Amino acid sequence: MTMTLPTYRPNGPRSEDAPVVRWVRKHLAQLALAVGVGVLGGVLLFFIVLNRERLAERAADQLSMARGQAGARKVKEALQTLDAILETNRSSPAAMQAYVMKGELLLADNKAKEAEAVYVQALAQATEPAYRALFLSGQAYCAAGLEKWEEAAALNRQFLKEFPEHFLAPRVYMDLGRAEMGAGRWEDAQRAFEKLVTLYPKSVWVADAQALLAETRSHRPAPPPAARP
Repeated sequence: MTMTLPTYRPNGPRSEDAPVVRWVRKHLAQLALAVGVGVLGGVLLFFIVLNRERLAERAADQLSMARGQAGARKVKEALQTLDAILETNRSSPAAMQAYVMKGELLLADNKAKEAEAVYVQALAQATEPAYRALFLSGQAYCAAGLEKWEEAAALNRQFLKEFPEHFLAPRVYMDLGRAEMGAGRWEDAQRAFEKLVTLYPKSVWVADAQALLAETRSHRPAPPPAARP
């Protein structure tokens, strides 16, 4: 007895996967493109991260260079190095340190107006509270140096509202009192100095605050004379 094998029919019915196979064949080019784009995206992401790491390393080297230049009293060169950092870094940790150093160098060179501009720009970029506190305090200090008393007082009050427990708070109370004096608000100045003396009795600013307290009290209006019976 002879067994007859089924004849293979190329054009006969296909398996259930045939629609999937046809779809894959039809969209093969699109699939290849999608895979290629995915791979390219991964490669680009890798190089972006790598570039950021290199920029961070370069910025760290430039910060070190700027510190060396400042230590050697090459202020102009140090400022140029810091500007080079800020050209490629606006909100990175390296940029925050560059802002701090640039502001301090300008203040040391009696350039309060330029330093104020640095602190304003830095404050707009800062997100970390530690840096915001430094820049806000620096901006207030510059405003006082430029005799913009109203602005200085407002900035110092903002600092104390945002950072009441900050280590700079005693100095800020001192700056606030001086700004209020400059604005002619002697009672407000007195309150600022009194808070400094009360809250921070061991602060290095207490002696100055006590001396200015006497001055603020001398400017307070005398009480009206008692009415005669």
